[in-house]
Amino acid sequence: MLSILSCEVKKEISTASKSETKALLKYDKDYIDYIKQKWDNTNMVDLENTKFQFQESFRKTLSNKDESILSNEFLAKPSSNDLLAHYLDTKLQWNSFNRGTNKKTTEEVIQATLRESPTEHEMLAFYYKSIFAHILNNQRNIEPYEKNIELGKLNLDNTQQTILFLSAMKMLGGQIYSYSNTRFPENCHRQHQFLKKIPKFNGKEFYEYRLLAYQDFKLKLDKRYPKQSFKENYEPVFYNAIEGYEKCKNK
Repeated sequence: MLSILSCEVKKEISTASKSETKALLKYDKDYIDYIKQKWDNTNMVDLENTKFQFQESFRKTLSNKDESILSNEFLAKPSSNDLLAHYLDTKLQWNSFNRGTNKKTTEEVIQATLRESPTEHEMLAFYYKSIFAHILNNQRNIEPYEKNIELGKLNLDNTQQTILFLSAMKMLGGQIYSYSNTRFPENCHRQHQFLKKIPKFNGKEFYEYRLLAYQDFKLKLDKRYPKQSFKENYEPVFYNAIEGYEKCKNK
């Protein structure tokens, strides 16, 4: 954990809000430097350090155009430090699309993100969303496969299990509904093929799955707007996917 900070970081903290200071102290500073190094090509940390093994493995696996990212190694909840590193990386990806005065430096994005004090639930939603975005983006490269995600074997509580499932639906469910809504019924055969590339959850097809009771939370869905309810934004996509499946299943 962060027990000793550099002079530079100490200076930053002296002018930071209390929430930012608290956020910095929760995490190992090396993970923040790791992300800085990835974006600014600095030489702040040793990438061979075993503490970055998960980050390096995750990035390498995401470069594969297959479903290997769905292994239990990555479906289990990462450490808080790894979640923060991934969350910061996502925010920097958002920033990379900005132009002109709207584009911030790596340091500015990191400090602004730390001031937001993202919760572990929020960071976990971003993490799982990136996994299933990979499946969605590579659907043409992925062959039909049999994958059953046993949520109970991932050491996740009810809220974490629901974050994983609804994050999958946010990405994959949206595509299911789109196939039933655009050029219907011509695109239904595409939906049928796509369904073969979606994992089961606890041995059930997605439309058979029943949500557990879970704790709602707020997360950043769009950099232009304040944080919004996870439940209000993710659950409707799941129910739309079921509607889309029912619409196409006999076509």
